[in-house]
Amino acid sequence: MASLIKADLIARQVRLIAGATSLMMIGVALLYIALSPSAVEHKLPPAALLLAALLVAGIAFSPIWDRWPRDAFLLVIVLQAVVLGLFLFSISRYHPWHAYWMLVMVLAGARLGRRALAVAALATVVAALSPFWYGGTFGSTLSSVLNYWVEIPGYLVAALVAHLLFSGLRRSQEETVAMASEARKRAAETEERNVQLKALYNAAENLAPAVEPLEVQAAALRSVEALVGPSSGPCRVIITGADEDSGTARQTLEALQTLAPGGADQFSGQDIAFTDEGPVGTLRQMLGLEDCRGMAVFPLVDSETWLGSICVGFSDASLDASARQALTTFSGLLRGTLLAIRLRHEVAERAAVQRAGDLKAEFVSTVSHELRTPISTIQGFSELLMTRRELPEKAQSYNRHILDAAFQMATLVNDLHELSLLEAGRMAMDPGPQDLGSLVADLLTGLEASSPIHSLRAVGLGSLPPIHGDSGRIRQVLGNLVQNAIKYSPNGGLVEVSARRIEEAVEISVRDEGIGVPSDEIDLIFQRFYRGSGEARATRGTGLGLNISQQIVETHGGRIWATSTPGEGSTFLFTLPLAREPALIG
Repeated sequence: MASLIKADLIARQVRLIAGATSLMMIGVALLYIALSPSAVEHKLPPAALLLAALLVAGIAFSPIWDRWPRDAFLLVIVLQAVVLGLFLFSISRYHPWHAYWMLVMVLAGARLGRRALAVAALATVVAALSPFWYGGTFGSTLSSVLNYWVEIPGYLVAALVAHLLFSGLRRSQEETVAMASEARKRAAETEERNVQLKALYNAAENLAPAVEPLEVQAAALRSVEALVGPSSGPCRVIITGADEDSGTARQTLEALQTLAPGGADQFSGQDIAFTDEGPVGTLRQMLGLEDCRGMAVFPLVDSETWLGSICVGFSDASLDASARQALTTFSGLLRGTLLAIRLRHEVAERAAVQRAGDLKAEFVSTVSHELRTPISTIQGFSELLMTRRELPEKAQSYNRHILDAAFQMATLVNDLHELSLLEAGRMAMDPGPQDLGSLVADLLTGLEASSPIHSLRAVGLGSLPPIHGDSGRIRQVLGNLVQNAIKYSPNGGLVEVSARRIEEAVEISVRDEGIGVPSDEIDLIFQRFYRGSGEARATRGTGLGLNISQQIVETHGGRIWATSTPGEGSTFLFTLPLAREPALIG
């Protein structure tokens, strides 16, 4: 834009100079016509000058000037110089060749660049000496001699002005041409970029409705072929990873990972030259690219996980830069599509699992409710029969077995019901600040009478701050652990409940002196229905108590684990968060 403004400014300057000179020539011609004798031969030279000046003025001040090429301005200046030279000759002051020397001066100043002044100076000397060369004289007076040499600076100034005007105009033209060339280049690049953007937009439209891996693969193949185009001479386009069930896709990903142990960035968008041997040869055969000379790979990576890749085999020329850039952008679109499909599948699977869990919880809740009534009936009648002293001893023994089985069945039904509620996240809880010492004391007091051979003891619970949780569920966990300690210590012994503060939590432990747990089973005892082996399996239980305790503790934000030495006893530990202190106001 600056060059165009500069060129227009110079053109206006040339136009003003040409117009002003023409007006001056018109005035001189009119003056000579008025003052010259009446003879026709005396009026013809100024008349010719007048016509030439009118012609130049008409060109300079007419709209045709704006439509002329820039070099045509030089012709106007030359025309003025020639006409002026002929006019001077016509009034018998110069030789005819003098006009041509003036022409040389102007042309030299306009065309010869830095050599213009030297050439113009030489031309002026020749012009000044021309009267003597053609038989003239310098004149008899000093003024006539100086008349020739005083004009030399005028010639030099004319040459310099012509040089400055036309060299500046030429530079402006060159800059304008360069700008036009750059504009055409940028326009071509913009057009190519617009074509790529349109192709990418179409590719995104193709991928949008695809919801299954095979649909994504088909849409991606069409899009890549459109982005690459025929100019790159692709041999074959392969999308791996879209069909996750394909063995070829998995093998291809494994082969690509072998070639790039440093990660996908190692050859993202780079060419792989094919060979017949080694991992590259195996990959070539696996992809069916035996007719291709090489391929370009665009990995589809999420963080550091390979989702797939775009493989473009080529037989002749490799991919050009624009195709690589387009495929790099498209690989991001395809990666996002694959991630979206995986996310939809995961959401659907989780929803199905959640629905199955809800159905199971509802089923277990219904079954538990339906079983409680008959079990309660059995328990009630069994307890009633236990009061009948007239029953034979054998019948009394049968009745005790029935009552024990009913109690065991009721415990199992209750445990299954609570487990289903915990898994479904529907277990009702009322968390708040709890005094751990009071909970443990109440629990041990209630259990002491049931096991006279065990010594139940609480240690270090008096100085602890309150914990945060549901009192009933915390009592349930403590009850499960203490009852297990009693149950798996058939010979009696110490059952100790202790606690200590660890940062923002309290660690509670229940230690016994029972049979212990083998080291290879210590990680299995929290699984549902796991009963252990050997002597532990012979002990009555449902195998759900520890699993329920684990889920209750984790729901409170804690964790539970165990340590044990077979034959010496076990220690079960779990953590619960401290209660938050209320904020002070005022």
